[in-house]
Amino acid sequence: EYREAAGNKKKCFKWSCFVSTSTDIDKALKFGKNVLYEMDLGRDRWNDQFANISHLSVFETENETLLRPGVRFCVDTFEENWGTDRALVRIHILPSYVQRV
Repeated sequence: EYREAAGNKKKCFKWSCFVSTSTDIDKALKFGKNVLYEMDLGRDRWNDQFANISHLSVFETENETLLRPGVRFCVDTFEENWGTDRALVRIHILPSYVQRV
């Protein structure tokens, strides 16, 4: 489904649960199985959708950023078998409905 949505700004997705991410690609590759997401979080525009929790984590070196439930995103590109056995999906996070108010 991501492959077909790549580049289509009208086709967006939503994660309904908390999503744990890392800014360290080596750490991310250890946890991911089939897909590696590269995310544009829109840090300069909105920040109500995520929190850097590295300082709270037992594993500070994971550089963990936690996305809140309900985060919406669009797929920019989809690359199958990106240098590994997994797909690379580049996405950008959309502003929350609250942020627009």
